[in-house]
Amino acid sequence: MHIFLNNRLLGGLAVLLLLGRLAVLLLHRLPPVEDVPTYHTVIIGAGAAGLSASYTLIHHGIPSSQIRILESSNQLGGRARKDTTFMAERNGGKAAYPLDVGGSFIQYPDAIRRIVGRNDVMATPEGTGLPIFVNYTYWDFFNDYMAPKEEDVVHYGCRVTEVDYSLERWNKVATTCSDGRKYLSDHVIATVPLPILKVGDISFQPPLPRSMTIDHPGHMWEGFKIFLEFDGSNTLTFADGLCIEDIVPDYVYDGGSSGSCETNEGENLFWDYSSVHWESKNGRTVMAGYILGDQSLPYIGMDDEEIVQAVLYLLDDKFNGKASQDYIPGRSLVINWSKDENTRGALSSWGYDKPKDKGGTGNPSGAQSIEDKVWIAGEAFPIDGENGWIDAGAFSGDDAAKQILLVREGIEINKWFWDRVGDDLERE
Repeated sequence: MHIFLNNRLLGGLAVLLLLGRLAVLLLHRLPPVEDVPTYHTVIIGAGAAGLSASYTLIHHGIPSSQIRILESSNQLGGRARKDTTFMAERNGGKAAYPLDVGGSFIQYPDAIRRIVGRNDVMATPEGTGLPIFVNYTYWDFFNDYMAPKEEDVVHYGCRVTEVDYSLERWNKVATTCSDGRKYLSDHVIATVPLPILKVGDISFQPPLPRSMTIDHPGHMWEGFKIFLEFDGSNTLTFADGLCIEDIVPDYVYDGGSSGSCETNEGENLFWDYSSVHWESKNGRTVMAGYILGDQSLPYIGMDDEEIVQAVLYLLDDKFNGKASQDYIPGRSLVINWSKDENTRGALSSWGYDKPKDKGGTGNPSGAQSIEDKVWIAGEAFPIDGENGWIDAGAFSGDDAAKQILLVREGIEINKWFWDRVGDDLERE
C-alpha cells in the first residue's frame, strides 16, 4: 500500500516537474509580449520580393516604423548584387563600370527607364535581344527606388529559424532569429528561396501546407555567373550572343544536335559585357555569361579557378583556342549561386503554372496566404508564371503586400507595380 502511494506521489511530482519545465521553456521561447517589439508586418528577406513588399506597404500608408525586414546576410538585394572591385583592380582603384553579378537582362525596359529617368541607363549587347544596365546594376535600382529610406527598417544578420502563427493569446505572429532576436507582428511575408522552404530550415508553427514546401511543383536551378577579361577587343566576338550547344544534355536534341541553348531545365549564354561600356574598354573585352540548370551540374562542385578553366576550355572550342590565348590570368569573377548558403541556387524553375487566360492550367499563382497571417512570396510564387526574372520576385512581393492591404486596410490596388512606382516618382 505504501509502495503504491509512494509511486503515485512520485508520478505526480514527475508530472508537476515536467509541466514546470515546459512552462520555463515556453517563457524562454517567447518573452512577455511587452518585451517583444511588435509591428504591422515582418518581411523575411531583403531581396527583390521583400523590398518590393515593403515599398508597397509604405507607399500605401503603413509607417516604416511598423515594418521590419529581416535579412540573413549583411546586405540587401538578395541575388541582385554588384561588384566594383573587379574593374577597379586594373583602373587605379576606381571601377570603370560596375558588374551586375545578379540578374542580367531587363524584362521591362520602358518601365525601368521611366523609373530611373534616363534613356542611357541601359543598352542591348549584340545578339542577346534584351538590354542590360550601363554603369548601373539591378542592385543600384532596388537600393535607389525600392529600399526603405530609414536605416532601421532592415535588420541584418537575422537568419530566421521559426515563424509561429498559432499564438491565439495575442493574435500575433512570432518570428525568431537564430541569434535569439524575436519579433511580433500582425502579418509575416516570407520571401526566402524555394530550397529553404523545401528542406524546412524555417520551422513554421503550424506547418505550412505541403504544396508550398516539399510538394511545390518547382525546384531551384543550380548555376553560376562568370566574368572573364580578354586582351584584344577584336579577337573574340560575341555578336550572336554565344551559346554552347555541346553542354546541353543529349536527350534534348536527340543525340546532341545543335539548337537553342535554352530548355525547360537549363540554359547558357555568353555575351560581350564591355560592348555597352565602349568608352571604358581600353582595348580589352569583358565577357559575361551564365550556365544554369542541368547544364551547370558538371561545374557547380568545382572551385572558382576550376570553373574558369572549364569555361575557357568550352570557349576554346568555339574560338579555335584563342580564348585561353587571350585570357588575362587572374582576371575572372565567378558567382557560384549554388554554393551561396543564402540562395542555394540560381533561380526557380517553372513551378506554379500560368493562369488559364495565358495558356496555363490555372494552378495557384502569386503570393500564397495562410490564415491571413503568413504570406509566402518570391519568384517561386510568381503572379504570371514568369519564374526566374527579378521582376517575378518583385511582383510576387508586391502581390503579398496588396493582399495584406486589402485584408487589413480595405485598400484595393489594381495598377501594375512598375507603373505605380513611376507614378509615385512623378508625384514626388
